[in-house]
Amino acid sequence: MERKWLWKVVLLVLLIAFAAAAGLPTFVKAPRDGSDRISWLREIFPGINLGLDLQGGLRLIYEVGVDEAIEDKRDHMAEAIVNELGERARVKNVKIVGSRENNYQFSLVFPSAQVVSTDKVKEVLKDYRRIVVETGADGATVNMELKSELVEETRELSIKQAVETIGIRIDKMGLANTSVIPRLATQDIIVQIPGVDEAMISRIKRIIAQTARLELKIVDDEGTQAFFMEGAMREKLAALAESGDAKVSLGREPDTGHYYLEAKNELHGKTGLQLLEAFLKDVEFPENREISFQEEQGRDAAGNPTADVTWRTWFTRKVAGITGEYIDQAAVQFEEQGKPYVSLTFNQEGSGIFADLTGENVNERMAIVLDGRVQSAPVIQEKIAGGSCRITLGRADSLDNLMAEARDLVIVLNAGALPAPIRPVTETTIGPQLGDDAIQMGTYSFIMAVAVVLLFMILYYRGAGVAADLALICNAVFLLAILSGAAATLTLPGIAGIVLTVGMAVDANIIIYERIREELRGGKSPRAAVEAGYKRAFWTIFDAQITTFIAGVVMLQYGSGEIKGFAVTLLIGIVTSMFTAIVISRLVMDFMTRRRTDELSI
Repeated sequence: MERKWLWKVVLLVLLIAFAAAAGLPTFVKAPRDGSDRISWLREIFPGINLGLDLQGGLRLIYEVGVDEAIEDKRDHMAEAIVNELGERARVKNVKIVGSRENNYQFSLVFPSAQVVSTDKVKEVLKDYRRIVVETGADGATVNMELKSELVEETRELSIKQAVETIGIRIDKMGLANTSVIPRLATQDIIVQIPGVDEAMISRIKRIIAQTARLELKIVDDEGTQAFFMEGAMREKLAALAESGDAKVSLGREPDTGHYYLEAKNELHGKTGLQLLEAFLKDVEFPENREISFQEEQGRDAAGNPTADVTWRTWFTRKVAGITGEYIDQAAVQFEEQGKPYVSLTFNQEGSGIFADLTGENVNERMAIVLDGRVQSAPVIQEKIAGGSCRITLGRADSLDNLMAEARDLVIVLNAGALPAPIRPVTETTIGPQLGDDAIQMGTYSFIMAVAVVLLFMILYYRGAGVAADLALICNAVFLLAILSGAAATLTLPGIAGIVLTVGMAVDANIIIYERIREELRGGKSPRAAVEAGYKRAFWTIFDAQITTFIAGVVMLQYGSGEIKGFAVTLLIGIVTSMFTAIVISRLVMDFMTRRRTDELSI
């Protein structure tokens, strides 16, 4: 019995020493001169990090444009149906008409009602079980609507993917202790970045908000003749010329003879992009064609950027030949002159698609479109089988800014595109002074809680109270060690959870000690009373703690960031308090009754 007890004491001392070492990096800050004597320990136990409410930093709330995601899903499914009708049913010239009232409804207009009634067309439409299909009154129109479960699935998936993508982008920037969580019952995402300085805020917001949707589209240069010089567009341009308004003008490339629109940024008015979008607002485009825009920076004779910025149009195919989802890697590379550009390498499937795209469109221009803006439009000289291309950058005013732009673009491309655009809702910059005050008050409350509990246990339970106090101190050491080893982020609610744990830690000892008193009043010896007290009180303690543990799990699963911080410290505190109350205090009580069997100070 003696040897068994000694072994328990030795193991306990080693465990306490290990826990104290694990918590050391939290309380001993690394010196700035690099002479850190416990750097090896920090690699194993990073220490506890301070949350946004304690350290200060940036809190952003974004709204996910789920309506755009649903509309994008609708358009892709419509394109897939039309393509499958062409391949399986040999039906061509099927037009897609999207509903302006509902973003999950669209119609397919067939050449005739007889085509719709064929078995092959019905078979193709029947395969799309997640779309409601209804034939129109004229027989040649098929009205289609995404089912409610598909709409809801798209809504939830777009928010989930946005959370994951933003999290990856922030991680790639090297920002630590951040949190990206969705706000329940809304379309909002909460981004919290503690410890960030003012210089980083604009860059962080730019990288987070960039959709990074990359599309490679073939330019329809030949189609510009018919689009700009015939029909409604010709009349619109003629009316513009008669009005004498020179804000938007028609240009023609001297080497190819292809047409485009251009507009310059006004000094104190609209941008060229806004002018072009307003001019094209009510224009109907040919089937599978659209207008993309490119910003061109004006430069002087020496090549230096000027204040003149011109926007121009590109007449491209609406459906992209290949998108950024096939990117395997993006990296910054340099031209011979030292100018950086972004090199893209596609995965195996993307390489095949890119090879087919370039092989079928030799001598055509391919617009590299990022977030709806054309970055460049090189001519395809030959089939490219290597599965790689480049994005040239040229809007930055210096080489350093150009390099920064390239690096940021690599971050968002490697992290993936956002499934839907996000819009800023609120932005809050929290100063560190609030954190200092909170830490000070939290520390005072923790010390006061521990001191009062320690004093009460000694006054009320005498010698047995010392055992409970030792268990309480060990509980605090173990709790901080676990948080330090897990590099947990401590918040104000987390501090509240620690303070609550202090009270809960002695609750188990109180139950045990009252049971021991009953056994002593029943005439048992101190050693027998201790044995019976711990044995009979165990399940009472377990039942009380397990109900609190279940509540903590629910808060951790469904609570917001602040509630989760409280739940984490509460759950860890329940486990450590059970261990210290049952194991450590028992060892001390065994020591107290080991020699004296006639009396117990309780």
